[in-house]
Amino acid sequence: MEKERKKSWTNILLYGGLALVIAFAVITGIVVNFQKRKLNDLDDKNNQIEDVLGEEENAMFVKNFSTFSKNLLNFIDKR
Repeated sequence: MEKERKKSWTNILLYGGLALVIAFAVITGIVVNFQKRKLNDLDDKNNQIEDVLGEEENAMFVKNFSTFSKNLLNFIDKR
C-alpha cells in the first residue's frame, strides 16, 4: 500500500512539474512574441522619423549650399 501511495505521489509531482514547465514555456513565448512585436513597431516608427528628418536635413543642406553658392558667385563677381 505504501509503495502504491509513493508511486502515486511521484506521478502527481512528475506530471505537475511537467505542466509547470510547459506553462512557463508557453507564457515566456507569449511575452517574447509581444515584446518582439512592440520592438518591430518601435523600429518602424523610428525609421519613419529618420526618413522625415533625413529629408529635412537634405532640404536644409541644399538650401544652405545654394545660399553659399550665390554668395560665392557675388564675391567672385565683385573682385
